[in-house]
Amino acid sequence: MGDARLLPAVTVVAVREGCVLALRRSASAGAAVGCWETPSGRLEPGEDPLAAARRELREETGWEGVFDDRPVDAYRAARGDEPMLVVVYRARVDEERPRLAEAHDAWRWLSTSQLGLLSWPRLVEAARRALRMPW
Repeated sequence: MGDARLLPAVTVVAVREGCVLALRRSASAGAAVGCWETPSGRLEPGEDPLAAARRELREETGWEGVFDDRPVDAYRAARGDEPMLVVVYRARVDEERPRLAEAHDAWRWLSTSQLGLLSWPRLVEAARRALRMPW
């Protein structure tokens, strides 16, 4: 295994009317250009994962959302050759149209089946779990 450390990251399954917000990574994102994802990012030093999830949703969409403070899921992923531990949260949102940050150039409200055609299977599984869980 070596000395590889998992970088802590979060992703937010933003839910509205049974659909999930998907964002497409822009050319300025640096990695995974053109891929569809949910609002996400790395934790800042000393940051609580839930606080990071709230920050990422706000930075990437302009929304506050109503968060469930229980993580929906956690899984191992990688960005390039950097291994990450991704903690998944969910948030209800009332807004329809996000204010996109520079890292994204398009958005869609998708069912998890539609998300499954565009995104990573592990993220889709977490989104399905988020939609099934009671609030």
